[in-house]
Amino acid sequence: MRDAIVWTAEMENLQRHQKCLPATAKSWSLSNRTDCRPEFLLAARQALSLATEGRVFLDAPFMNVDKTYIAKLAHTLGVPLEKTWSCYKGGEVHCGQCGTCTERIEAIWNAGFRDPTTYTTGKYAATLKLLKEAGKLRR
Repeated sequence: MRDAIVWTAEMENLQRHQKCLPATAKSWSLSNRTDCRPEFLLAARQALSLATEGRVFLDAPFMNVDKTYIAKLAHTLGVPLEKTWSCYKGGEVHCGQCGTCTERIEAIWNAGFRDPTTYTTGKYAATLKLLKEAGKLRR
């Protein structure tokens, strides 16, 4: 396996790993997130390869996998989800309402385990209610 670079939200904190869960994207969210489109990932892969003379390879193994599967895999692997970040709004805690928070809440709920994420007070319950009303929750 090649070395991989994990790009954190604080771009200065690049960490070198032998194994990682790298860039993810999901087909139904591609229209509103240009950085999740296959074309972007291919261009980023090419740019990284050129800039590092082939020493860095960007992989997107979850490109065509739904977020519930990813949540189940994370749970199985013991990934501390409370230490991961999804929210597009930023802040000290997840907002619980943006598109990525909504997807996160839905995926973890449908994966069948408790969501360890800290959300803005009251927003988790409100988003969960909207997801239930929309028929997006499976349990």
